[in-house]
Amino acid sequence: MLKSQNIRVQAIYLEQAGNSVPYEVNNFDTGGRVILIANQKHHEHFAYDNNGRINHWVDSANDGRRFEKFEYYFGYDEKGMVNAYKTSNSFSKFYGSVPDLKEDIIRNNRIIEKHSYNFNNEGRLTSELFSDTSGKPVYSNRLFYNKYGDLGSQITVNAVKDCKGDSTAVINTYNNKGKIVHKQLNRTIITCGSQVTILLKKTITESYSYTYNAGGQLVKETMTSTLPGAGYRKEYQYGIEGLIFKELNFDDKGKSASDLIYSYVYYSKKR
Repeated sequence: MLKSQNIRVQAIYLEQAGNSVPYEVNNFDTGGRVILIANQKHHEHFAYDNNGRINHWVDSANDGRRFEKFEYYFGYDEKGMVNAYKTSNSFSKFYGSVPDLKEDIIRNNRIIEKHSYNFNNEGRLTSELFSDTSGKPVYSNRLFYNKYGDLGSQITVNAVKDCKGDSTAVINTYNNKGKIVHKQLNRTIITCGSQVTILLKKTITESYSYTYNAGGQLVKETMTSTLPGAGYRKEYQYGIEGLIFKELNFDDKGKSASDLIYSYVYYSKKR
């Protein structure tokens, strides 16, 4: 959509009590790829290779007291699969091949984690398993697809570390046009109790529903949660170009919250 509309900049403004202030700006290249996301919390910069694949990503975050910069580099093999990943203090070594790909995370010339990835016959990722150097799992992610290739469900587990861990199960439902209409998310959070050996479990359930107009555009997103105050409703309005121009936000009680106004700058059309 952004490429076909020749969008160069998407500016978002926060509107509240009749006042409008800058909220976020997103810049795009002529191929419709995002090259900058900037807001008060962080700035992200993206660069791409000649095949349109991201090869450099910089994320600079500011929490109000300190500034942090995270930088990532990516490389690809002749089949277009990632075979290189580097940050400021670590890099990855890939070996094996699809459908069974392996990765070593190396820091200071030492392997600190081992990752394995599995893919199905269509080349879609079906599982990720991250382990420490002793072989103990620290993260796992399993993905299941329906017969149309849509992501039907997902199970993610972050193993307990430093008295914290969680697991998340997601189930997605789609309409006959392949649009997601419902997502059920159950997250179990594990923390230590009064003694390190005692673990407390708390499960949070979130239910998301999505409504579309006749043109297939998302017009309403509703989330309910067992966590008090976490629910919300979003409603979207579109201009004649088919681009979103207003996002209405409501809290879990249905009370109007801050709205977002979108504006666009276009590339000059070639003559």
